[in-house]
Amino acid sequence: MRKIYLSRAINALISLSAGVVVDICFGGGLTKLLERYIRISVDVQQLRQRLGMSRDALARKLGVTYKTIYLWEKGKNKPSPMAQQKLEELERQLK
Repeated sequence: MRKIYLSRAINALISLSAGVVVDICFGGGLTKLLERYIRISVDVQQLRQRLGMSRDALARKLGVTYKTIYLWEKGKNKPSPMAQQKLEELERQLK
């Protein structure tokens, strides 16, 4: 039983190491992609809060579901190009 858990742990470390090596070989591309996902999720939440809107209200305004807004804010998904454009329009209106 312990052998199986150790094997899974070793495989996880190898996968993590491989990801880091790939990231280094490709000039930090994976890191940049992760940063973009994180930045988008933060931007959506900050924008929504600055607008004084609930997730539900923002979802209705953008024509998406509450769950979609939630996933964007948690960084589990990213807005489509069209949704990103609508978010940018809302942000410009605040300025």
